[in-house]
This record gives sequence, structure tokens and C-alpha cells, in this order.
Amino acid sequence: MNKIVTILAFFLINVAIAQNIHPSQIVLKVRTQGVLPHQISWLSNEVPKKAFPKHQSPDPKAKSRSGKPLVDLSRIYYLNLKNNITVDQALSVLKGDKTLEYVSPIHIPQPLFMPNDPSITSTDPDYSQYYLEKIKAYEAWDIQQSNPSTVIGIIDYGFRTTHEDLIGNLHPDYIDLGNNDFNLSLPHPFSYHGGAVAGVAAATPNNGIGIAGVGYNSRYLPVKAITDALNIFRFDAAVIYLADRGVQVINMSFGYAGNPDEYWEDIVNYAVINKDVVMVAAAGNDGNTGRYWPASYKNVISVAGTTSSDTKWSGSNYNYEVDITAPSEFIHTTYYNCCAYSGAFNNNNSYIPALSFNMSGTSFAAPQVSGAIALMRTQFPSLDAFQAMERIIATSDNIDALNPSFAGQMGKGRLNVFRAVSETNVKAIHSENQRFINNTDPFASFQADLAMDFKNLLSPTSNLTATLSSLSPFVTVISSTVNLGVMNANEIKNNITTPFRIQVAPNTPYNTEIVLRIDYQDGAFTNYEYFKIVVNPDYAHIDINDLTLHVGRMGKIAEYFYPYRKSVGYNNAGDYTTIAYAGGLILSTHQDSLVNSVPNYTGGTTSDFDTSGVNSFTIFKDNTYQEIKANFKDNIANRPKLKIQKKAYAYQASPNNKFIIVEYDITNDSTRTIQNLYASVFTDFDLSTYTQNRADWDNTLKLGYAYHSSGNLYAGIKLLTTQTPNYYAFNNNGSSSSLNLYDGFTKTEKHTAVSNGLARTQAGTSGLGTDVSLATGGTITNLAPNETRKIAFAYVVGDNLTELQENAQFAQDKFIEVNTTPLPNIASLLTVCNQGSITLAPNNGVLFDFYDSFPLTTPIFSGSSLTLNNLINNQTIYIVGKDKLYPSTTKTVNIQVAPLHKAQIVATPYLRTEWFFEDYSTNATNSIWDFGDGSTGTGKYVRHTFPTTQNYTIKLISSNTLGCIDSTTKTISVVASLDKDLENIIVYPNPTENKVFIKGIVNIQWQLQNVWGNIVLKGRENEFDLKVLPSGLYYLQIKNLSGSIKTFKIVKK
Repeated sequence: MNKIVTILAFFLINVAIAQNIHPSQIVLKVRTQGVLPHQISWLSNEVPKKAFPKHQSPDPKAKSRSGKPLVDLSRIYYLNLKNNITVDQALSVLKGDKTLEYVSPIHIPQPLFMPNDPSITSTDPDYSQYYLEKIKAYEAWDIQQSNPSTVIGIIDYGFRTTHEDLIGNLHPDYIDLGNNDFNLSLPHPFSYHGGAVAGVAAATPNNGIGIAGVGYNSRYLPVKAITDALNIFRFDAAVIYLADRGVQVINMSFGYAGNPDEYWEDIVNYAVINKDVVMVAAAGNDGNTGRYWPASYKNVISVAGTTSSDTKWSGSNYNYEVDITAPSEFIHTTYYNCCAYSGAFNNNNSYIPALSFNMSGTSFAAPQVSGAIALMRTQFPSLDAFQAMERIIATSDNIDALNPSFAGQMGKGRLNVFRAVSETNVKAIHSENQRFINNTDPFASFQADLAMDFKNLLSPTSNLTATLSSLSPFVTVISSTVNLGVMNANEIKNNITTPFRIQVAPNTPYNTEIVLRIDYQDGAFTNYEYFKIVVNPDYAHIDINDLTLHVGRMGKIAEYFYPYRKSVGYNNAGDYTTIAYAGGLILSTHQDSLVNSVPNYTGGTTSDFDTSGVNSFTIFKDNTYQEIKANFKDNIANRPKLKIQKKAYAYQASPNNKFIIVEYDITNDSTRTIQNLYASVFTDFDLSTYTQNRADWDNTLKLGYAYHSSGNLYAGIKLLTTQTPNYYAFNNNGSSSSLNLYDGFTKTEKHTAVSNGLARTQAGTSGLGTDVSLATGGTITNLAPNETRKIAFAYVVGDNLTELQENAQFAQDKFIEVNTTPLPNIASLLTVCNQGSITLAPNNGVLFDFYDSFPLTTPIFSGSSLTLNNLINNQTIYIVGKDKLYPSTTKTVNIQVAPLHKAQIVATPYLRTEWFFEDYSTNATNSIWDFGDGSTGTGKYVRHTFPTTQNYTIKLISSNTLGCIDSTTKTISVVASLDKDLENIIVYPNPTENKVFIKGIVNIQWQLQNVWGNIVLKGRENEFDLKVLPSGLYYLQIKNLSGSIKTFKIVKK
């Protein structure tokens, strides 16, 4: 809460203010008119009061002049706190309350103390308005001098309304909202500030005295927002007061450093969007890149400061939120100080010697821009607030070359009033609604497609291009340029069909904010803008179907904490409805051993998990399916010691488009068995008017559900796994004997809710219902060390109970389908060699049960494969896959044992020492020969010539089509033949059906053998007939008178 609102002038008097926020009041904005947080009675003895009771809720369909939805101030309340309640306590309690859009402290201005002792001189620089020449104000006044109907609103501290150079342009509606009167003086040493700012913007011109304000004839309407006691600063009331009175511009020469405030931004947006007011603020005087608010809000012009030579003033802040600069050093202006300098400056005609008093600060740069906008909106009355902001920025003079160390962080340039009121064909393009598309997200190591809307606020373009670049080492732009072509004034285009593409670095930290730049070009026109995005977020969304689910990397399902508002939503025919604002995981073994990521309802959400040592986040998205995995573990004392993998997934197509499945694989990381682990998901449902909700339980479906009492919207959580269910339906306010969440959700209460079976099955049964929550879960029993078990749930919606139940069953069916192990992928018929071995190893899993009989009883083996040895008989094996929660159907594998493969050698002498060999084994496919003489060969048929006549042992290794192998040997006697008459023998025909003739020799003996070596025919004649023999292969041996033999192979057809 340590935010400091600062008067952004360099010359200030040191004064102490005890606090920087209102000590006993806060402001809150409710989501629904009249629905206030239940904690109000704890925090206050009073009913909250509307901040703006005269404001009504705008028509939701109404648009502003600039085409934007209107801001609703009617839902903002002030709350006075009890004496014993601090602001920090109240903010902590309410920060995540689902009834609120935001809650905020009320800021009190505290000056930035920069004391500087005066040294009054009468040199010209003390009294020179050099800045008017620098910003081309004189030339601008030749074109436009404005008129009293154009009003500059100035919110500040003290004003001297009777000052001689301010009274002429003073608007009569001035007011002191700090003290609720019309005395704008401030009894304090920095009472000068508002008057000095007003002089720069609107001092009366052409009156022969003092100075001239940049706004010339424009009037100024001062609002003193601080109390005289310096304990309340009514920024909200001041902005609304001025905006409702139709001022054209509001100047804010103050701010605070730190985090943005939603309330202040809401007020700013009301002025800009609803009331068409340009908001201008000083960028800060810290001389660094720190952001000040309200200057850094999106719809505010942030003004940094320069010197007379257009270099950055040393005290000015600079950052990518700065829009424009103006001179801020040695600013001569009107001055009144009630309480300093012994009366030197406490009269109606005093002016500050700028140089001597070092009158510097971005406080005095901002009103130059405010005055210029007053002139410009008079010259161009058709400009809306957004167009006016863009025009004043687009017509500035680029001074980056004079400030190379600050290029891009001092806005588009230094203010040029003349260009602002005179230039034609001014172009200004602005991007908005940046979003990632095509199912891509900017996670580490990912590429993401970035789309946005481009609006041309001013003159038409003819060939406009937009080029994206990154200022961060964590992001590289891959596709950088978009051709926008012709764009007419106020036309909006997007780049959805040609998005920018970025690459996020693997080492990007979670939730890294980066700066991207867009350069625009259209012929000679060039311009640029910066915007910020968050990359590698620690959460993602499932949003492919009618449900949207937030998936945090440490167990959260939804949370309602600025700036990350992530919820469970239902998109019904394009009408998005938030149905839950808070939810998460609860794991418990005992009330003293419980970890969770759910709200505690007294401010904040518990987070008992971390991601150290695990690969914590993976995302897959396409056009039909989305999946997010998050790995985490518990990290607190007395924890159960668990590791968790959370997987959420969803489908686009009906009938699976109304549920999202969330699985938790929970591993026992301890050394002891956990007897009972109670695992539940808690969800605080809010269906339509959340105080009219009810809850119930469907025991058949194991479905806990909530619904609006009107019966037109149902949402629930179904337990998908087989654990014994635990269910508790809460009346959040503790009524009807329910656990009371409104007074805090303790770990004891969480354990009670998740560990007692169907402890409370209904909620909100009285009247129209109440605010309800559900804890749906189951009990995991006997979880051994290092063992992992799954518990899973489905978030389901329906427009009525019947539809809800149908969708719950669809979710169950899909869950079973996803978690059923696929049929083992292995052939149904396998053949193995006789006495051989075979390994059954399906290729689509790692865990299988193998059975040798059916029906299945006890597996003979469990593992990735089964090896069977020395098989001699056919066998049937039944295989069941076990990799997933549900086993596969049974795969039947028939194993056929082939006949025994027997190697056989047929050896036939051919001529002299040449022999013919044949592998006569059945179905031989591979034959390897060793001829016993150091030579080898391959093939079913081979011929080999031996080197000498002697005995040789022939070895054959034979394998068949199944790979079955056998070997054998045969000894032969090689004798060389010297008979030449054997060389001339001719045997024909071959092959033959019957007759065989032998020519070229007489006086012979012959015999015919089959392949088994059996003699089937023999004789002495030179012809014979085979008709009595079966078809096949035969060997014919012919012997001459000397006893020499020659062998021929005969084929009988």
C-alpha cells in the first residue's frame, strides 16, 4: 500500500505528511448493483455509501462518441472502516471477493520533497516564457486563440483565484472538494502549485501584465482536491466534477509511483470514454524509468520534461508509457505562496523567478499540453477525445536524435502547438485488443501468433504497413510485417489472417512483461507505438468448447485477484457467463497434513504447492482438442509429500463440447504407505445471481452440481474414477448448519469437507437459494511409496438438469475411452520353429498381462514382453494391455509350431573331381556349405571341384522360411576319372515325361536313384522309360567298362 502521490514540480518545500492513504476509508466497485460483500459487517459499522449517487447505470449497449462501451460509476461505494480495522486488513479481506470488480485505498497526495533555497535575481531568464517560442505557441495563436467556451479542468492543491493574471480566465464553477467549500487556498508551503500550473495553461493573455497561458482565451476550471489537513485527496470526485461539466481537457500535475490502481483508472476512463474529455498528466520527477499514475494509464497523455535545448530534463522520468514532452526546466509562471519567503510571494501579482528558484518539473510540462489541446479542440471541434490525444502526439517534433540514450522513452516528440492547430493530413494509427490466436500461446520455447485491431483515428492512408519488433531478449519476431493498405478515418482492421508471429526463448521466466514496438509507414508518413504483453504465463486456459477453464501451474482452477482474473465460464451460443470465480485442489491425510490451492475467504488463496525440480507446464492446442499439463508438488511443513501431474483436456465437437476433464496423477513421494488420501476439487460456483444458487448430488453419476433457483443454468463436477466419493455442498454463509466460509475456510474445515463421504449433499435449499460451493472428491487408499494413482473429474454444464446429466455421462464415456489401454499391437498368428523360442512384445505399450488360458484368471507373466522357449506344440496366448487406468480388450495370439526342419545333403559326382551338391531340406531358403577343402559356398544347388582325389567331409547349414536352422555332414570319396568316353555322353530329353536316351557310349551299366539315394531303376540298354515313376528329381549314374562313373540329374515331369 505504500503508494506516494506526488506534486510533480521540482521546486517544493520540505513538509512531512504522516500517511499516504486515507486511514479509515476505502473504495470498492461491485459487479452487480446492490450486491455487496458479506464481509462488510466485519469491517464497518456503516452501510457503504455510493460514491456517485446521482449516476445511473448506463445502457449496456450504449457507446461513447469514440464508439467504446460506457464506464459505470453507479456501482462504486465508499466504506468507512471500524476503528480496529486497518486499510491493509480491509484490502486483504476484500481483494479477491467475487462480488467486487476491485477494491482500492483512497490515496492522499504526498509531495516529492526537493528543497532548493531561493536566490532571487532580476535577470531576464527569471521572467522569460521561453517555452512558448519552443512549442510554437505564438504561431499557433495566429491561427487559433480559443474562446471562453473551451474549458481546461485543473485538479491540484491550492489556487489563488484572485491572482491578477488568473482571474480573467477563471471559470466560475471552481470548487474545493477537499473541504467542500469554495476557498481554494491551501494553508501550506506548497499552496503555490495549482496556481503555477494554471498560469502555464491559462494565464490571461494580452492584458499588459504578467504572462500568457498556452490556452490563450480558454478558461480554466480549478478544483482543489486536497483537504487542508492533507488527509484526503478527492481525485475521483474532482475528475467526475470536471467531466460532468463538459471540460475539454483535464490537467493532472501529480501522481504516485508503484502499481496501478483500478479505481483511478475507472475514473479516468469515465472522463475519456463517457464524457469525451482528454486527460493529461505529468510523467514524474524521479529521473528514471519508473511509471507514475495516472500518467501511465492507457487513456492518459503522459508528459515528460525537456530543457530549452530539447534534451531531457535531468529530473524527468522516461519510459515507454510517455506520449509527448514539453519544456519543464525554469518555467516562469504565476505564483502565490501563503506560507513561505516572508511575504515575498503571497500577493495577487506575484510571479516566480524561474531560473533563480529553479522552477522546474513535469508539473509544468503537462499544462502546456493541456493548453495546446484546448486550442486544438477549438480549432477542430469534431475530434473526439481519442482523436485529440492522437493528433497532439502525432504533430509533435521528434527529438530522439538529441536524446539517443532515451529514444523511444520520451514519447513521439516535443509539443508543437502550431502543427497541432494547423497541419492537414495528420495520420495516427493505434493498435488495441492484442491477443494470441490460432491456438497458440506465448509460453517458453513456443511460437505464438499475435493479432490485434488497428484503428485509423485521423486522415486516410493509402499503403499502410505495420512492422513489429521486440525490445526483449526473451522474444524474437519471426513474422513481422502486416500490410494494412488503405484505411479510412475511424476504420478498424485486424491482422487475424496474417498475424505477427513471435518466438519465446526457452529461458524466459514466468510472467515476464516485455515491450513490443510497432512501426507504421504510409509513404512519407512514419510513426510508432509501444505496448506490453506478458509472455510465459504461469497459467493457461482451456477454451475450445462451451466451457472455459483456468489451469494454473500449481493446482488452481480459478482465482479472482487483480490483475489475473481467471474464471470458469460458460459460452452459450456466444453469450459468455462466468460460472465460478474460485477453485482448486485439496489433498489431505489429516487436518494437520493438508495441502491445497483454494481460497481461505479471509483474503487470498492458499498455495501449498511449488514446481521446483519438475518440468511444470506443457500445452497442446489445435482446432479440435486442447490439453494442458502442470506438474507440481507440495511444499509446506507437515505435508503428505506428494507429486502431482494435473492434466486438463477438452474437445471441440459435440457431444463432447460441454465438459472439460481434469485428471490428477498423484504419486506418494514419501517412504511410508498413505492409508487414506482424500483428494477433492473445490469450486465456488456463481450461476447468474449467486445468492440464488442451490446444490445437489446425483449418486448414480457421482455428480455434484449447482444450479440457479430459476432452473435455467446448471454446472457440476463429476467424479470420473472409481474411488469412494466424498462430497460436501456448502451454504457459504454458514446457514443450515453448513461449514461457514465467510468467516474463513480453515484447514480443519477443509479436511472435514473432503474426508467424510457424502457428508452434505444439498445446499441452498431454503427460499431462493444462497451462495454455494462444492467439494467433490474421492478417497485413495493404501498408496504405497512411489506408487501413482489417478483421480479425475469433469467440469460439466447444461441448460437444465437432464442436459447436465447427459453431458456428465458423455464425459464419463470419453474419459473411459481416453483412459482405456489400446488393444495390444501384435500379429494374431505367429509361427515358430520346432523346439524354438518366441518373444511376444506388442509395440504399443510397456505393461501387459499374458495368459495361457481363457477365461482369464491369473496371468502367467506381467511386463513388456513374454518369451516362450523349446516349443514343440501349438499354443494360444491371451494378452491384455495395462498401461492406462482401464485394461485393453483381450488380444488372442495363436502360435503354430512348424514341423522339424531337417538338413539333407544330396552329393553327386559329375566329372573327374567335380561334384554336384543340393540342399534337399524341406522349404530351405538359405544354404551354407563347407566343402572340407577350405572352400565354402551358398545356395540350394552348388557345384564344386575338389583339388585332389581323397575323402572329404561336407557340412551344410540349412534354414527355412521361418528361420529354423539345422546342420548335417556327409563324407564323400573323390576319384578322378581318366575315361574320355564318359565325356561324350548325351542324355535326352531332360526334363522328360517318359523316354530317356543315352548316346555317345556303348557297353554301359546304369542305375537311377531318387533323392533319398534309393535305386528305382537299372539296366544296360541305351534307352529306358520313366512312366512308372512319380514326377520329381532323379540321379542317373552311368558306368563304363573300366568302372568309371558319370552322374546326370534327370527331371521327370
